[in-house]
Amino acid sequence: MPEKLQKQLISDDEVRQVLEKINSLPKDKRVALVVHKNPPPDPDALASALAWQMALDDRGIKSDIFS
Repeated sequence: MPEKLQKQLISDDEVRQVLEKINSLPKDKRVALVVHKNPPPDPDALASALAWQMALDDRGIKSDIFS
């Protein structure tokens, strides 16, 4: 891919900030992941929520998805 077309969607600093927030979450609590409902629930929103759930689970943080 030409160098001009390559873009970083999220900066290294933004990644660091998100990881800091995730790592500051208490492990004994649950996180609610809420997706919009545009009957039926949007598949892209559900996929994003599942990705977040997996990332949180990898760090020992439990979560639930709601729509």
